Formats: sequence, structure tokens, C-alpha cells
Amino acid sequence: MPPQTQITIRIAAVGSSRGLCVLGISSRNRQGEADFITVGDVLTTIHDTLRQQLSLQEADSAARGADVQRYRVHRVSTVDTYLEASHLDPGTCRDVKRAEVITGVRRVDLLRGAVMFDGIVVKSKSPGKPEMWLVGLTPAERYADGSG
Repeated sequence: MPPQTQITIRIAAVGSSRGLCVLGISSRNRQGEADFITVGDVLTTIHDTLRQQLSLQEADSAARGADVQRYRVHRVSTVDTYLEASHLDPGTCRDVKRAEVITGVRRVDLLRGAVMFDGIVVKSKSPGKPEMWLVGLTPAERYADGSG
């Protein structure tokens, strides 16, 4: 496959056939011309998208899934565990945790624990259409106990 200047990525949502979100990635150089997309472009876009607070439409849909709040609480707890093991000063840790709590539900919470990277599959939608990259995710062991 030649280097890409535009990529469409679909991240599947647990329990949904339409997926959590579709990301369009393109890159431009300093002259405004199409440039090749890097691994960093792809990973940063996926990370930033999953860290976003839900849109109003997503929040409305998520409200119908009471389990999403359980995954939000687990995510905040996981951040807290990482902060305890970090070498950050207590004030910074407190600020980071507060920001996580205040933000509420993020897109990553809609994955319902399927946060382990399983790979990317490139599929062609149909002749003449751009390829679609499908991100594969599996449940993390830390969610296996059912407590979210």
C-alpha cells in the first residue's frame, strides 16, 4: 500500500453495529499541499477523539446505557491509580483527577471496557470509494470482574 494522504478510520462501539465514530485524517505540509500521514497522526487522532467529552447527541444515546457511567467511574479510578504511582506533586495529581471527574463521560467510556488494541484492518468500502480502516479492540482484563 502506498503512503496515504487521507485515511478514514472507524472505531467500533460495543453493542452497536454502526460504530462509535468515524475519523477522517488528512495531512498538509507547510505549503498547504497534501502530505503523507504518519503513524503519529493516526495514533494522536485516535487518542484525542476517544478523550473527547461526548457531544449532545452522543450523551443522549449514552444516557440510555446506564452501564456507561460505571465505565466512567472505572476510568477515573484507573487514572487515580496511575497518579498514585506517578512522581507528580500532590497538587498536580489533585488537578488531574478533578479534571477527569468534571469532564464526565468521554467517548472512551462508550467502549465499555474494550480498550485493548487488537489491530487495524484495512477494508475497501466499494469500488471507487476510499478504504476504511477498522480499529479492533478487545475488553481489558481489569473490566472482567463486572464491576466496570
